[in-house]
Amino acid sequence: MFIVINQEKGGKKKKKKKRFHKTKCPCQWSRGKKLKKKKRKEKKKQRKKEQRHLRQQTEQAPPPAPPLAFLDKMNVYTVRKRD
Repeated sequence: MFIVINQEKGGKKKKKKKRFHKTKCPCQWSRGKKLKKKKRKEKKKQRKKEQRHLRQQTEQAPPPAPPLAFLDKMNVYTVRKRD
């Protein structure tokens, strides 16, 4: 009598990667991690900048004036204030 070994799963067991690295470590893995973090921060900053810009534009823009043809139909004319 002999023992049958499962042949499907063969080879060495892979070692797990150490995930928790010090960010000060000079190795390539932690450097990549640092760069990704930097990129994320920059993207976030850019998004905030754009939103702020849009918000400022909407606050400053006066409401659009109705077309002159429309005002003529209603016999309404704009009068400037005298100082």
